[in-house]
Amino acid sequence: MRLLARQGFEVEAAQVTHGYELWCDGESHAVQVRADYLVHQAGRRYLAEVKTGSEAPRLTSAATRRQLLEYAHAYDVDGVLLVDMEEGRVRRVAFPSPHGTRSRALGWVVALAIGCLLGLALGGVLDTPG
Repeated sequence: MRLLARQGFEVEAAQVTHGYELWCDGESHAVQVRADYLVHQAGRRYLAEVKTGSEAPRLTSAATRRQLLEYAHAYDVDGVLLVDMEEGRVRRVAFPSPHGTRSRALGWVVALAIGCLLGLALGGVLDTPG
């Protein structure tokens, strides 16, 4: 696709199908999704979804947001791209992690605890008569 190439993306594959598994009431369900393009740029891989018309390329469209969110979750990529053919734009879309703030806070607590333990261990080593 020329618009992606002009933005520096190299197309790896088109109509990329991928399956994943979800669970409902303890029962497994296999799901298939298909994205328009798998592309890469500067060592990072993205899924690109091409949209046309007046509504579909907009992030105000709930259907578009849900589709991009599913792709971000289902595929092992660095991000998703929304290709707006009407405006000739490639937009990078990022979704926050639902546990992002909590995960960062936990990371700081763990790092602080490890630092304290190392400090105590090194303090004990340095205080030993030798």
